[in-house]
Amino acid sequence: MRGWVRRAGFVVVLAAALAPAALPASATATAALPVAWRATSPATLNEPVLTSNGVVTTAGELATARVVAHGETIWQKSLASQFPGYALEPPTVWNGTIDSVLTSGFATGVSNFAVGNGTFTISSQPAPHQFFGQLVTDATTSTRVTGGFGSFGAVAELALGGEKWLVLFGQGSVGLPTLVGSEAFVPVSSTVEGIDPAQRCKPATPNEPLCAPTWQTTTPGTAQTPVASGAGRIATSDSSGVVTAFKAKTGAIAWQTASFHTPLGQPAYANNVVYAGGADGVLRAINAATGKVLWTASAGAPIRTAPTVSGARVFVATDNGRLVTFNAAGCGKATCAPTAVGNAALANTQAAGAPLVRNHTAIVAYGTHLIAFTV
Repeated sequence: MRGWVRRAGFVVVLAAALAPAALPASATATAALPVAWRATSPATLNEPVLTSNGVVTTAGELATARVVAHGETIWQKSLASQFPGYALEPPTVWNGTIDSVLTSGFATGVSNFAVGNGTFTISSQPAPHQFFGQLVTDATTSTRVTGGFGSFGAVAELALGGEKWLVLFGQGSVGLPTLVGSEAFVPVSSTVEGIDPAQRCKPATPNEPLCAPTWQTTTPGTAQTPVASGAGRIATSDSSGVVTAFKAKTGAIAWQTASFHTPLGQPAYANNVVYAGGADGVLRAINAATGKVLWTASAGAPIRTAPTVSGARVFVATDNGRLVTFNAAGCGKATCAPTAVGNAALANTQAAGAPLVRNHTAIVAYGTHLIAFTV
């Protein structure tokens, strides 16, 4: 029996009593991950984020918070009346609020939503000629960074302890940065560029300096967002199928794999292992110290986003509404099989971001669908 909970702009289907969708033949020996609940949005969902009391999504002008366990709406806010023609970028949690860059065809600003009730404020009014994307934050050092294309060219804007500065990359496509403390690492087309405030670009007052990156290293293909990978290193994967580890302070290449001949999604790191999935549907586990491939496993459909390592499992979201898990430590062989598969049966969809895992629930956005699996 189905239970329906209707909220403004969304429909939630409580699916605990539903039988899980049929698994592909290749996964019949694995456990099934049933769909716990699902919600639909009137617009394509961005990558969601977990907060202290729920999961938050943005889609078009809508921001919505839901209970992780059963999907009920906590709050929902629309910015259509205040900022017509604008859309919200993926959300992030920053100093007790949920922040999302507010974008249009000609300007960007920063919007803030209170975690508990969604109370809305603007911390940065939309400004013309600056086109920034998702914010990335590190609360431990009061640092946040966003990248995009502005009037100067490709730039990243950093805020550290209340001071801001811009870093100029020239022409290129700025991807989502990553932060390690107060240092930022930014994918710009086929390069990864490091920004260390201790070495370059100390903020000057009262004006914001326009600075160059601390270092720049070329990658074989278009680089994904890097991840910290232990021992003062970062690692990235790229569109040519190569995984590269860099020394964080200098950008020197520590190791680089041969090409896997498929575009790779963003990597993940845990316990001295770098995990990277590809458009060929294969997950690769790589020794973070040496670059040696430890094991591979097929997820059965293209992997375009980062895996999530939680406990002893690796969670991978694939095309078409599927969630696949593997043993994080591998299986003692060169090729491993999934331990469990969930299938929300969403043809022609792609996952937006890595799976979000809390307790026994994993949440993934696929197109206009937000799916929670029982794990």
